[in-house]
Amino acid sequence: MIKSFLLVLIIFFFTACSSSVPFTYTPKINELKFQISKEHSFIKKLNNPQYILTSDTCANESYLLKEERYFIEYISLDTNCSWNGLSSGYFQREFKDKLNIKAMETVEQIDIKNYSFSTFKINDKDILNTITIYTVFSDIFIIDYEGVLYEELLLEFKPTYKNNFKSLPRFKANYTYSMVNFNFINNYFNRESGDFLE
Repeated sequence: MIKSFLLVLIIFFFTACSSSVPFTYTPKINELKFQISKEHSFIKKLNNPQYILTSDTCANESYLLKEERYFIEYISLDTNCSWNGLSSGYFQREFKDKLNIKAMETVEQIDIKNYSFSTFKINDKDILNTITIYTVFSDIFIIDYEGVLYEELLLEFKPTYKNNFKSLPRFKANYTYSMVNFNFINNYFNRESGDFLE
């Protein structure tokens, strides 16, 4: 009886997780789609982005999207692979290191559903917004240089949100680093040890 109940709960959990995908990108029309609820989604049009496929033995259909306003890394792991630490921690560390940032202080963090909205103060003066989206097997990291997508998307979830950092100077960079492409060196994620024996 208890085993049957647990099985039903597990099936329900995975069905619920797989039924709504919180983020999709459609290359033909250069459109980002964010699922707010079952009935409602938020769409953002991109301006001629660079679409760069990334590869690793653990990654499935992973890619980078680069545009003047955004940097996006979409990482989809194979079901037999897992992160060796906190994926957002790896992302923040690499962003800071690759751009030689001296200080990166979190001044706002709001977690809603599968989304984590973070505002950073860079080198004690400039503001940077990031959006991280988590699913069962994928992580999406968005750097929003202008902060517009960050605010618009956050307002979809939280209409009372007030942006206290709007008037501050923005941090801009040309970030191009892919965790997927450099996983073989830095070992961010790997195949579970039992899989090597097959």
